Amino acid sequence: MNKLKFRMQPNLTNEAMPFAPDEQSFAKWLDLLSSKNGYEICRELASAFHVMNSMDISPRFRFICLYQAMPLVNEVAEKLESVYLDSGFPLSEEETSNVEILVWVYTQLTMNFSDLSHQLESIDSNWSKQEQAQILFSAMYAASQVLLHISQVYASVQKGFWLNCYRNYIRAETLGLLNIPVNMSHVKHTTIASIFKQMLIFSCCDTDCFRVSEMNTLFNLLEECVETISLTNAIELEAIQGVFQLNLDVDEAPTKCLQFQAEPQNNTRYIATLPVVNNLITAAQKRKDKKSNYRFIDKDLLFRVAEVLTKKRTRKYTRIVSTENARGYIGFKSIVSMLAKIQGVDNETIKVKFEHDPRIAGSWQVPDLDLVPEGDEIAYNLNQKKSGHLAIDPKAAKIHKLGALASSGNKIWSQPEPIELLNKIPFGDFLILNSSIKGYALIWNSEDQRIKVGELFAVQQPEFNELEIGQIRRISRLEDEDLILGIELMGMRSELVWIILLDINKQQGQMAIYIPADSILHQPESIVLDTHCLKPGQTIEVHREKHRTLYRTGKILHVTAALQHIELVAINEGCN
Repeated sequence: MNKLKFRMQPNLTNEAMPFAPDEQSFAKWLDLLSSKNGYEICRELASAFHVMNSMDISPRFRFICLYQAMPLVNEVAEKLESVYLDSGFPLSEEETSNVEILVWVYTQLTMNFSDLSHQLESIDSNWSKQEQAQILFSAMYAASQVLLHISQVYASVQKGFWLNCYRNYIRAETLGLLNIPVNMSHVKHTTIASIFKQMLIFSCCDTDCFRVSEMNTLFNLLEECVETISLTNAIELEAIQGVFQLNLDVDEAPTKCLQFQAEPQNNTRYIATLPVVNNLITAAQKRKDKKSNYRFIDKDLLFRVAEVLTKKRTRKYTRIVSTENARGYIGFKSIVSMLAKIQGVDNETIKVKFEHDPRIAGSWQVPDLDLVPEGDEIAYNLNQKKSGHLAIDPKAAKIHKLGALASSGNKIWSQPEPIELLNKIPFGDFLILNSSIKGYALIWNSEDQRIKVGELFAVQQPEFNELEIGQIRRISRLEDEDLILGIELMGMRSELVWIILLDINKQQGQMAIYIPADSILHQPESIVLDTHCLKPGQTIEVHREKHRTLYRTGKILHVTAALQHIELVAINEGCN
């Protein structure tokens, strides 16, 4: 199954140059253009660049036009991108148009700067070294934006994209331009080498596993940490793990290095990703936003990126090919509403439960536990693993040494608003392609349901009331426009429960999804919430029908922008 390639720009052969071939005329046109809306600005610029690339005009005039237009394109791109950055998928017509026009305008910039770079190797070239570096840097920067925006819609780049980037890199390497600093508005990079490495590492990160906003975060983090990473033409046998390779003569993105080559291969380059992970962690620490309520997202993002970049990914469980139909529910509220319907719970029951002030049975005290600050769950888990409380690959523990990530914020769980159950519960039908005991690959058929990576997902098999609970781990688009979802299961059974966070001064409650222990899956008891209100080591009371049980919260099993999945460790002393 081939991944969908991004749509090419429509034919613009009938378009004419909107300004005279002189700097004054172009400056006036650009000034008038800047007052229009963002989409129209990009559309007219893309059209002008397309015409310019096919006209016999002064190379220096073309360079001036492209260079002066780039800041406006970058400024408009931020506004257009914000419309879809946190949207579900598939995108609306407006959001799709925004993505397409950004890809097309940056593609035209790439093509024009690349075309200009062809004459740099000419003997009678009158470009200075600084101007040569600026031309190839601009071509590479525009290409990096094409890669980012195409990745954000889970598509693949157009034919010839990587080969063009590689040729520009070879040209810069031949001319000795890779490390010459250049300046560009809105851009932190200063060299061709650094922006090229940012693109390479980003393409290695399996971006189908991330939300659009997470891709943006990752791309920006990479901008800050690739300067010291090296591209080499040979590697040592013992260093092959966590190394990617690329062939500068082949139109393909970098791939994992699986076979050792004793002799250096012509135009083959290697890039080690272990230093990238260490640099990412450092970059994340430096840019930590103290005002954000979602500081943990960056850490979970780093954890997943580290696994992709440094580990050989193999399936742990056998996949069984299937052609079965089933029904899916997306999001915490929809799934809670469906569980409430199955269990015979209504809004009135929840309202009474929410207003009720339960009293603790028994004569025990809240233990003095080592609570973990909100936002540092990943660091806590990694420290647990490192100290031997949990089984972990020692290499991964070394890679993810995040113990230094500590937060001073100990937030108390604020009283959540009660969820109003849905009377009409949205659902989507899908076809199961294959499955294992830990997940599904499925074709999603519901266009009116917008989805995101990391979203809570429930599977309901035909003629069964039970809901299997999981999360969307990846989104892929195929050439026939099918939307393929990868679902990782958290549990094969689920139940709606009420949980109480026990505190010396107050007791607070909210709904959660309880997932029972499963010995086959080696899975502990756990709960899923739509807020990030629990920390490892807290004491909670779980109400299941007429039973109440005391638990201590264990490790964070999953955390995304949409959910928190946390282990439950039973406390011997229970409630009646």
